[in-house]
Amino acid sequence: MANQFTCIQKYLKKLCHLLILSILFTVPSIYPFKLSQGLLDKINAWAGNHGRLIRSLWEWQLEPYLYFGLSPLTLKWLIAQSYIAALLVAFILLKVFSSGGRSNFFKNIPFILSFILIIYSGISALLISPTIHVSIMAFYSLVLFVVFFYIVSDVEKSPSFIIKTFSLISCVSLMLSFIALLQHLQLSDGFMLRFDRVRNSMGSFIGHNTGLSSYLMTSYFIAIAALSFIRNKWIRYILYLLLVMEGFVVVAAQSRAVIAILFFLTPIYLVYLHKTTGFSIRIQRLITAGLILCLIVLSQIIARPWNPFYFRDAPLVNRLQAFNPENLKGTRLRILTASRSLLRESPFYGHGFASFQYVYPKAQADYYTEHPNTLLIPTDLRSQQAHNDYLQISIELGFGGLLLIMLTLYLFLRRGQRAAEEVSAIWQRRLLCAIFFSLTAYLMHCFVDFPLQIPPLSLLILFLLAVWTSGERIWLNQKEQSTAPSPALLLMGSFWGRVFIIVLPLLLIALTPLANMINLRAFRSDLIFYKSDMYIQTFHQFPSLPTKERLLLLNNAVALAHQGTRQDPLNSEMQFKFGEASYLLGAFSWDLAKEAEKVANDKEFEFWKYSARLNLLRAVRSLETALNEFRFHSVYYLIGVCEEILARIEPEKNHLSRARENYAIAVRYSPAYAPALKDYSELLVRTSQNLSEREKAKATSEIIALRRLVLKYQPAFYQKYFTDRAYDALIQEDYEQAIPLMIDLVQVEPDNTSLQMQLITALCLAGQFEYAQKVLDEMSHSHPKHPDFYEAYVSYHLFRKDYAAALPYIRKRLESQGTNNNIFETLEALCLEALGKNDEAAPKIAELEKKSKEDPTYLQMLGMMYIDYFDNEKEGIPYLERRAALPIATNSKVYYKLAQHEIKQGNINQAKIYLERALLNPPKFKKARALYNQISQGKGIEADE
Repeated sequence: MANQFTCIQKYLKKLCHLLILSILFTVPSIYPFKLSQGLLDKINAWAGNHGRLIRSLWEWQLEPYLYFGLSPLTLKWLIAQSYIAALLVAFILLKVFSSGGRSNFFKNIPFILSFILIIYSGISALLISPTIHVSIMAFYSLVLFVVFFYIVSDVEKSPSFIIKTFSLISCVSLMLSFIALLQHLQLSDGFMLRFDRVRNSMGSFIGHNTGLSSYLMTSYFIAIAALSFIRNKWIRYILYLLLVMEGFVVVAAQSRAVIAILFFLTPIYLVYLHKTTGFSIRIQRLITAGLILCLIVLSQIIARPWNPFYFRDAPLVNRLQAFNPENLKGTRLRILTASRSLLRESPFYGHGFASFQYVYPKAQADYYTEHPNTLLIPTDLRSQQAHNDYLQISIELGFGGLLLIMLTLYLFLRRGQRAAEEVSAIWQRRLLCAIFFSLTAYLMHCFVDFPLQIPPLSLLILFLLAVWTSGERIWLNQKEQSTAPSPALLLMGSFWGRVFIIVLPLLLIALTPLANMINLRAFRSDLIFYKSDMYIQTFHQFPSLPTKERLLLLNNAVALAHQGTRQDPLNSEMQFKFGEASYLLGAFSWDLAKEAEKVANDKEFEFWKYSARLNLLRAVRSLETALNEFRFHSVYYLIGVCEEILARIEPEKNHLSRARENYAIAVRYSPAYAPALKDYSELLVRTSQNLSEREKAKATSEIIALRRLVLKYQPAFYQKYFTDRAYDALIQEDYEQAIPLMIDLVQVEPDNTSLQMQLITALCLAGQFEYAQKVLDEMSHSHPKHPDFYEAYVSYHLFRKDYAAALPYIRKRLESQGTNNNIFETLEALCLEALGKNDEAAPKIAELEKKSKEDPTYLQMLGMMYIDYFDNEKEGIPYLERRAALPIATNSKVYYKLAQHEIKQGNINQAKIYLERALLNPPKFKKARALYNQISQGKGIEADE
């Protein structure tokens, strides 16, 4: 019987080794590869014809995984947890059938401290953390990963097994480097998803761009050590290839932190190897390595067509230039500074395990409220990690938890130090140096990123630490000697003991799939989340789809997200997705209701109004539920949008105040979140109309402050939604709309003289000369000698037909040597002519005529200015006709002016020809379209005066 148990023990030990190797290989390697559309269509058709079970498996498990390219991190967490659960079963059985009693490993102080740490984290997750669901799931992962560390530390390992594991890690690193190289050269698009930025694409296999480079650090140190004692020529060539490819990937992936760490540690590593093991490296090899590194760097900075390694969309130089204090203000420094209040609030026990993503947004909001003029740059992205594992641990577990972790880590490192000092074989000592420096590199990386939260990295770190801490049993052959029989042999002496021995393996094997159901639930929730999101993205990307198809997309998104909330009701991110999908369906239904109202279809209007109200109320409920663990500015923003639409549907209820409240919170949480800033300011504009003057002034001040935030942090968004709207209204000559918009722009940027000048022009064109004079007076105090000030006075006097007053300002504008001097040269000549100073005007006009032969823009300026400023069509139209006769097209307004003239002359066909040309050229002038439609429909036509 003892021999049989020994045989079982042998196979169980091999099974544990196999599972450890499987974890180290599968977790970094597994990836949702992209299949061809043709193959996916065939699978889809096959699944549809083979019963409900297969169809359901395809639709809810495989389809979103294959079609949408689920984030590999979720998949890696699932695989890691499932393998560790299987490893735990094998380890328990190994202990049952092993002789020698209990392991002394579980009696040492570092183990006891680590066990206390698990209990401390569990209490923190259950009793302190405000996010129970997120914290418990994170705690579950922590327990499994610590179990992996315990098992690797305790299971018997021979030096040959360690060599196998490091060989496997090096092979995985070589494979990842090769695939990253293909991604960099854009040769992997056929089987992998492509990301916008090359560094994200190259890091996608691990799940994070810096994570890939960080993973390669272990094989980097191991390869250097291995080259010092391996004599096989082909293995050495492979190691050289590995080092070169890793060097290229680290540089090309633009992992600044890893580059800095390796530059810092490599010389120290080489010196340490030399002092402790006599390692030496030839100067020729150092020079060769330096030259190869220079070639790698040059391949990333030489922008030539013959260089396939240069990535033009995201050059390395730009990435390195972005590594400056100004850029760090929006990333690491922002998080570090805004988090100080969290450390002060709960310094010892923290805010709860895995609660950073929930507690940080409010801390950031409080910081920006207290420091409105801070140099730190906010972001509209969600900060789920502190990008500093030590900071995040301090916030979540307090300094007490951080101290406990650091003490435990120190004791584990000290435990392995004896083996490193006493091991006799040089190759073993060098391998231990590689392990130690790998751990050092990861601990340094934790200061500037979150490697502990990336499954392949955290498992690799735990494996290295386990090998290091159990070094005495591996390298010094210090095995526990005991004659105690195995627990299984003792149990076989009784009937119930034999039953237990038979039932235990079956029970553990049966419970393993049940344990994996916990892992699968999170994975399946992510699949449903992404599939629902894909329906939403399709809805946004194809606005021209028929209404029926767009409704189908949103209904599918809602149904999927709703199913996800039923399966995983505590998952706040799923609640958010359900709320987002319901909001979009409600908003789209309200748009359809308004369309039905326009055509007086009361039945359709009531139907879509009811649908909008139902979906929006459901969205609000789901989003408010999401706030329990998903405190994020976009959640508050969507609640505000829903409440604002509901205020139109149910004006008698208090929706507007709730909309304003949620918009304000969204802006407070992220001052850079432009959609919330825009919608909040527009809501204030609408609601301030009926306020008292005092309240209206307060609201106006808040509106200006909101729009200044948009301009400060999202200038492109401000340009699109505010500046472009105002300028478009000016181009369309819609001064009733343009003037309020321009006034808003000037209030946001009171020192922008160009905006003030454009406002004065709009006011003059609308005949509001008193208001224009008021703006001019303000400019005269703030910018009395600015070219835009002179230009504004030119417009003011020209539109008032006071050419004598305009002329001095035209000449001052010319003397200021600003841009567009050709305009003012033309105006000067025409003003002199209008004032009867033909002796001065004639040579200037002749000079303009001469210039027009080379630059036809002068023809356009002469014609338009004669008409617009001097009401002289007789002189202006011939210039425009000459310009229109040229083969190069011009501004649409030129053709529009000519069409108006032809209509006055009764030449409708010629007017139509001009209008057709106007419609083909920018800008898109609405008056030209309206006049063309009138002509085409044969309606009565009146040309604008």
